[in-house]
Amino acid sequence: MSPTLTQATTDCPVVSAVIVTFDRPMDILSRAVDSVINQSYLSMEIIVVNSSINKLHEKAVKFTVNNYNSNGHPIKYVASKLDLNASAARNLGASQSIG
Repeated sequence: MSPTLTQATTDCPVVSAVIVTFDRPMDILSRAVDSVINQSYLSMEIIVVNSSINKLHEKAVKFTVNNYNSNGHPIKYVASKLDLNASAARNLGASQSIG
């Protein structure tokens, strides 16, 4: 199991990985999240921003994020109330980050 943010050393600054999704297939989202989880750097936080207002997509993204959370990989989920372009969605994720 990968180290969590709380296990990271205080010597390293926190790096926030913001992953934006807009009606993206869940296998692509999972590959992006897995890529961040598999990094060797310890002080990481992952933020998934759903920039789509599609309710079916929102449900699928929440399910995917909850699966990672239940397996010991804390991920913040941020949902947009509006369809956002990629830049606005990344800015939304960055505003929720600690790194």
